[in-house]
This record gives sequence, C-alpha cells and structure tokens, in this order.
Amino acid sequence: MISIANQSIMRLYERKFGNERDKQAFIESVSRLEVRLTAVDVSFRLYQSETNPLILSEIWFYPDKDTMMWVRAIIDKSAPLLTQFNVETRSDTFALCRSFDVSEDD
Repeated sequence: MISIANQSIMRLYERKFGNERDKQAFIESVSRLEVRLTAVDVSFRLYQSETNPLILSEIWFYPDKDTMMWVRAIIDKSAPLLTQFNVETRSDTFALCRSFDVSEDD
C-alpha cells in the first residue's frame, strides 16, 4: 500500500451527479480505471457527501508532477467513462505545504 505521506501533490475532483443511477454507475466504473493504472505509485480516495448524496469527492495523491500528468493522460483516454454521466465537475491541484501523522502509539 502506498503511503499518502510520500505523495506531494493532491488533485481534487468534486462531482455533482444529476441522479442516483449515474452516481452509482460512476462508482462502479472506478474499478475499470484502476486496472489501467500500472507501474505507478498513486493513492485514490472517493468520498460521498453526507449532506448531499449526489456529490462525490475524488482525491488523487501523486509523488510528483510527471506521475500526475501520466495518470491524467490515462484518465483522459478513459473520458468516455465520464461523459456518459449527467455530472458537473470542479477540479483543482494542490501542492503539499505541510503534513503530520498522529498515532495513539506515539
């Protein structure tokens, strides 16, 4: 498993779906994207809003810009997976400026 602590770039997508069917189909399509990503160190998380179940936040963690660009190229090739859904998407890229991990064992 890849440690998020080693990932210096984060890309956030907020996806607002028009209906439950499209949201569920998108969630199921993630596995098709996952198998296309090989020989790369990335971390992916998909969260559902607690206040609006039609909103998903998709978070990607990358070790560097080259890896991010490579993964985004794979995602762009998978665009038909996304264009089939009734969805509005906002996205932004963030550089790590500070981090820490806390554990009960410390």
